[in-house]
Amino acid sequence: MSADPSPAVADDARHAEFALLGACVAAFAWGIGPLAVRGIDSGAVNTAFWRLWLAVPIAWLLARPAGGLDRRTLRRSIGPGILFALSLITGWTAIRETSVANATIIPALQPVLVLLVASRTFGERIGFRDLVLSALGLVGVVVFIAVASDTAGATRVGDLWAVAGLIVWVGYFIETKRLRTRHDDVRTMPLLSGVMLCAAIAITPYLLVVEGLPTPLAGIDWFWVLFIVFVPGFTGHGLMTWAQRHAPVSLLSVVMLLSPVVSAIGAWIVFGQALLPVQFLAGALVLGSVAAVVTGHRAVPVEPEVA
Repeated sequence: MSADPSPAVADDARHAEFALLGACVAAFAWGIGPLAVRGIDSGAVNTAFWRLWLAVPIAWLLARPAGGLDRRTLRRSIGPGILFALSLITGWTAIRETSVANATIIPALQPVLVLLVASRTFGERIGFRDLVLSALGLVGVVVFIAVASDTAGATRVGDLWAVAGLIVWVGYFIETKRLRTRHDDVRTMPLLSGVMLCAAIAITPYLLVVEGLPTPLAGIDWFWVLFIVFVPGFTGHGLMTWAQRHAPVSLLSVVMLLSPVVSAIGAWIVFGQALLPVQFLAGALVLGSVAAVVTGHRAVPVEPEVA
């Protein structure tokens, strides 16, 4: 008879289970974000500028209970901050230039790239069951993309922006996971505060060159930008950043396959963008695969975190 798990191992298991559930909430929050972006009249880069600078003071205040943003964390945030700014530029431009389905489904191919580097970078070993479920989820995504050319609003230029967003986002995801696992003093909210500040600084010169001086948001645009700051931003981003310390990055990337399904169905409901019957079946395959990964995963021991 095997011995009962120690309290520390049991706590690690609970942390990992909560991390995957938190990642699901984050994926849902990120899935509804593109719908808000699509409803904003301001330019994509101008919108990203205001989204980031509005988040900076809020993130700074939220980071104070966890020790605040110190110089060491700020230095470590420079790389992720620049990548996050680039992900907003590429991702939000894609949302404006192609269908919401394409703009969110293409970046969802990130598990393919993440699995290629996770074992070498983090020493992760994904089990056969999770590997099969991940493959099924990716099959669902590929089917979604293969028929998306028949959906409303899809363009090849927009699709290329989405591919660029995929590459940038994988870099950001891997880099923040590296910081979370290799530095015990990197806390969730201080890191997020540093990322927001560095991203806001990085996007400012790009805006000046591409679109000129920032223009104030008008009317309902303020509501949608604040919605993005708090829901996909602090709720989604915060939960995923916390989860990166407590669950394998390979499985977290699979959970993120939920986002494009949420976005595509939301665009069908809100904007009337067409979805074919086979895409609903593909979306169901993705949802089922992610649900099976989350409910069947066994935790990997991690160090506990304060905040």
